[in-house]
Amino acid sequence: RAGHALGIDVRRVPTTRNDFKADVGAISSKIDDNTIGIVGSAPCYPFGVFDPIRELGALAQARGLWLHVDACVGGFLSPYVKRLGHALPDWDFSVPGVSSISADLHKHGMAAKGASLMMLRSKELKEKYQTFDFKEWERGPYVAWTMQGTRPGGAVAAAWATLQHLGDEGYLRCARMIMDNKKGLLEGIARIPGLAVLEPSELSIFVTRSADPGLDIGAVSDAMGTKGWLIGRQVEPPGIHMHLNPSHERMVGDYLADLGWAVGEARRSGLRSGPAGSTY
Repeated sequence: RAGHALGIDVRRVPTTRNDFKADVGAISSKIDDNTIGIVGSAPCYPFGVFDPIRELGALAQARGLWLHVDACVGGFLSPYVKRLGHALPDWDFSVPGVSSISADLHKHGMAAKGASLMMLRSKELKEKYQTFDFKEWERGPYVAWTMQGTRPGGAVAAAWATLQHLGDEGYLRCARMIMDNKKGLLEGIARIPGLAVLEPSELSIFVTRSADPGLDIGAVSDAMGTKGWLIGRQVEPPGIHMHLNPSHERMVGDYLADLGWAVGEARRSGLRSGPAGSTY
């Protein structure tokens, strides 16, 4: 979106075929004298997998480029998931070459929408690239740190209150609930003939796909909709996209029961789903 607004050419590269992660070699081949930065995900939203940030950091350093890590999903969750004993790739400022990180407070920070985090590796980077300092007018120095300049403080205050309320132990508890929910869902899906989970899945997101050419996963989604479920549809490859939160704990059993019914209904009807509309 920023590239569109600012007239910057965004060069997208294919992910690796086996694990849907950024292809470092393909990214390297797209770099030229006009390249200003590299972006990696921790994890990516479509598949829930971490890009090889350590390798991207080495590439950024070798080519003198900025590396931004989009941790909208993993920024608040992955440190706590690691504390629970789950192995996750390195992606933060411990990786040489990472210049900036963004993280959404409204995802696993559990706050209301309207406030996110943008973190820079050093104060020098903040002063050089984020601070707008204007003195050429009669009112004196005008200093701002965001594109908006002046903005309402409600979302920031709500985020602060959420952080204070949950605290370190609260976020650890949320991480445990999310990973327990995921474990229960994956085990249940594995017991439904014709379904499989796209691998790998490294955090709170996973995609359920059809493992049977005769079973249309879009028709399964349609059947789930008749039961009142709002299904996230993955377009490529086709699947059911799920992003877990602690509140999903109370629906795991009902979801699996209805999913099994929906698979049977899709098989019985033989229906094929049409093109998806807006999916996000």
